[in-house]
Amino acid sequence: MRCSVAWSSWELVLLRREVFCQWCFTMVCFMSTFVSELVDGGHRAVIFDRFKGVHPEVVGEGTHFIIPWVQKPIIFDIRSKPRNIPVMTGSKDLQTVNITLRILFRPESSLLPKIYQNLGFDYEERVLPSITTEVLKGVVAQFDASELITQRELVSQRVNDDLTERASSFGILLDDIAL
Repeated sequence: MRCSVAWSSWELVLLRREVFCQWCFTMVCFMSTFVSELVDGGHRAVIFDRFKGVHPEVVGEGTHFIIPWVQKPIIFDIRSKPRNIPVMTGSKDLQTVNITLRILFRPESSLLPKIYQNLGFDYEERVLPSITTEVLKGVVAQFDASELITQRELVSQRVNDDLTERASSFGILLDDIAL
């Protein structure tokens, strides 16, 4: 014996509508993963547009909508990060001095588009070692080797002032510097 189900035309219309709605819902959910971008706490994003380039505004925390395949978010961590930079330099009395500088730094969030355009995503790799070496060599060359130990506070203050000023020209904020 054969079992057959007879569908009325009204039931077929409802079934097609239900299948269509399920398909639409699935597609909307699937496409929303490509259309939205989540920026976590402590991060900011710069939007790169394939037609317009880097947008001048910074995108804050939360979910943001982008145009798939046209816009790409570049997410920066704006929390303080530590970095140790060893520098070998000479003192005023021509002694070789090894100094390791510990820096807590973060990018200035309002300047992120300019930082990305001029320096790239790895801005700290490009900037911090060179300016740290430059500033340390300039400050340490003003003191004798013994003065570096006895006047450590003065040396540290000069390095802090000079390095903070130099880093700010690149859009980098220094929270703490320790010799």
